[in-house]
Amino acid sequence: MRLGEISDASLVVRRAGTAQRVIVAAPGYIERHGTPTVPADLTHHTCIVHDIGPDSDLWSFVTPGGSQTVRVSGGFLANDVRAVHLAARSGYGIAHLALVEVFDDLRNGQLIRALGDFPSPGFPVSLVYPSRRHLAPRTRLVLEFIMSEIRQIQAGLVTTPEKAPIS
Repeated sequence: MRLGEISDASLVVRRAGTAQRVIVAAPGYIERHGTPTVPADLTHHTCIVHDIGPDSDLWSFVTPGGSQTVRVSGGFLANDVRAVHLAARSGYGIAHLALVEVFDDLRNGQLIRALGDFPSPGFPVSLVYPSRRHLAPRTRLVLEFIMSEIRQIQAGLVTTPEKAPIS
């Protein structure tokens, strides 16, 4: 499974869907520092940056005036999404994470969603494998199972957004 655009032409790419990113923070952080109301407010907050390459500190949003990019900072940079997630849940600051990663925390109140009126562009989620030729039947079965699970997860995210607190 790969996130983002796939440029390797030697791989078979089966697009599984698009992952939505959301801005989240722990209730304690929001109580202490307030809720950002527009993307530019993030420059005044402690942000937790998931280091996935150059410009990881540039967070993009769709606004009524078009696309807007904000450079964030905050003293916490990690290349492991779990570390970013845990730091956000611990109240360190604001994170920009995939909705599927934080959905349960939003439902149970461990995280609060901010900037819900300013969505972030999604990113592709794909299954990749080396070749369609000589693909074992059990591999095809696993691929179909994963695709089915992803469709169920996406349906759950779409049909129950009201359960995810939005500030």
